[in-house]
Amino acid sequence: MIAITKKTKISNLTNIWFDEYPKLKGALFNFLLYKQCKNGKNIFGFVKKEFYTKIIELRNKNDQQLLESFSTNTKYKINRAKKEGVICVEHFGDLDDFVKYYNQFAREKNKLLINNDYLKLYQQNIVITKAEFENEIIVMHSYLIDFESDRARLFHSASHFRNESDSHKRNLIGRANRLLHFEDMKIFQAKGIHIYDLGGYAHMTDDKEKKAINEFKDGFNGELLLEYDFTSWPLFFYEHFFSKLIKPFKKN
Repeated sequence: MIAITKKTKISNLTNIWFDEYPKLKGALFNFLLYKQCKNGKNIFGFVKKEFYTKIIELRNKNDQQLLESFSTNTKYKINRAKKEGVICVEHFGDLDDFVKYYNQFAREKNKLLINNDYLKLYQQNIVITKAEFENEIIVMHSYLIDFESDRARLFHSASHFRNESDSHKRNLIGRANRLLHFEDMKIFQAKGIHIYDLGGYAHMTDDKEKKAINEFKDGFNGELLLEYDFTSWPLFFYEHFFSKLIKPFKKN
C-alpha cells in the first residue's frame, strides 16, 4: 500500500493505492481517494467506481519466456528497436528532469501538466526509465512501486523526437516505447517486483484514441483485472463543485 497526503487550504487530500478496501474512519470528514482496491464491496461514506487495468505476471519467467508471451507484432517491434540502436535504462536524475520532459510532451498533446510538488510526495515510491536513440531521450516512463504488494504501476508515459512529423520517427518512437516496457519489466524483476501494471485499460470504450492505447497494451497480453476506486463523500461533493482545483491531484 502507498499513502500520500497533500495539504491544501480547504482540507488535506489523502491518496491511498492498492489497499484491500477503504477504511470508514475519517471518511465522513476528510478528502480520501483510494485507488485500485482489490475488494469491490460497497463501503458507507464512499462512492465506488470500477477501474480496469492490464497486469503481467513476471514471476518465474526468464527474458525469453517473457518476450515470447507477447503478440507477434509486439515481439517484432521490440526486436527491431534493439537492432535500430534504441537503448533503455533506468533514469537516476532528479524528478525535475522527468517533470520538465513530461510537461513538454503534455503541452504538445494538450494534456494536463504534472504538478511538480505533488509528484515529489511520491518520491520514495517512484522509478523513472528512459529510451534513448542517437543520444536523445525519445520515451520516458514513471512508475509507482509498491514493494508490499510486489507491484510496479505505470504512472506516466511521455515521448519526444526532434522531428516527430516524420512518419519514420513516429514509428520509431512506437517501437522504442514497446522496447522500454519490456526492459522495464526486466528492471522490476531484478528488484523483486512480480506484478507489472500497465496503468489502466479503457474497458468497453468507443473512443478511438483509447481503443488504440488498449491495442498497444493488448500486445503485451497479460490479464485484464477489475479493481475499484473509492472517493470519500466530502471529496466527491467537493470535486463536483470545484473539479478544476483538484484535477492535478487526481490525474492518475
